[in-house]
Amino acid sequence: MLAPSIETSCEGIPPLVPSTPICIIGKLMDQVIKQNPTNEEDGSEEDSKGDGKGDGDGEGDGQDGKVAGNGNGEGKGKGNGDSEGKTPETSVVSDPSDSPIKEALTELAVTSTNFLFTSLPLCVPLDVYPTTELERKLQEALQESENRGEEVKAQVVALQASVVLQTKYIKRAKAEPQSQEQKKSQGKNSWLVGDGLLRLLTGDVFYEQVVMHQLQQEEEEEEEEARESRLKWNWEKWATFQEKMAEWKVEQAWAKRNKKRPWWRKPVLGAIEGPVPQPTASTAKEEDQKGQEVEEDEFEDSDDDD
Repeated sequence: MLAPSIETSCEGIPPLVPSTPICIIGKLMDQVIKQNPTNEEDGSEEDSKGDGKGDGDGEGDGQDGKVAGNGNGEGKGKGNGDSEGKTPETSVVSDPSDSPIKEALTELAVTSTNFLFTSLPLCVPLDVYPTTELERKLQEALQESENRGEEVKAQVVALQASVVLQTKYIKRAKAEPQSQEQKKSQGKNSWLVGDGLLRLLTGDVFYEQVVMHQLQQEEEEEEEEARESRLKWNWEKWATFQEKMAEWKVEQAWAKRNKKRPWWRKPVLGAIEGPVPQPTASTAKEEDQKGQEVEEDEFEDSDDDD
């Protein structure tokens, strides 16, 4: 058995072959990532001048390395490069028609998503007022069918997006070790997902993650405010105690000088509010047992009522 090539051994392949729109979107995302300005390569253009021969009857000028000929004589080719190998000062602006987005839209127009690129208005039969009972029932059935179609369409979009995201994840996982990802994920930060992977923003899973993240952020803010107020109250109590101690020491010194017995008492700091104790494993287990007992009692009560 022959060994696999470098391309097949390091190229990530999803378990299912994606459809044409998924391939087009994945290709577009790859092209956009490759065109990141941070990955520009420095270099100089090579010399593009050269000698050439032409067999034409007229004269012509060559550009971009083309040959200019004069009759049956010899001509020289001219190019945009510099003979000294220096980078040109002016940059060539690419044609907007050659952008990857326009190319992707052109390819999508001939797939199953071609209805998105038509200029014809879509007919809405549900806007027509029914004149008979049969038409009303048909409209209700059509409305239910469209609702089911919208649900199926949302599920298909989620599945297609998951395939695209899984493809990108495979390509990234092959280039980045798992240990490095775990090292990046360690530490406390305010990011929702700090792994840098793509997400379907309109999916239910991501929406639930956002809601849970917001609730977690609010709980952390409340805990931080409670901690600050607790520390502030403790410091104020400690400052008051220090003032009373200073007064008590002055009175003690005065009684000692006058050889009198002090009748006042030494001030006491009292209890200081401490942090909220963290729940232990035994406490959590006891709470779970209590919850199970309550559920069993409610179930027995419902059986007795029946």
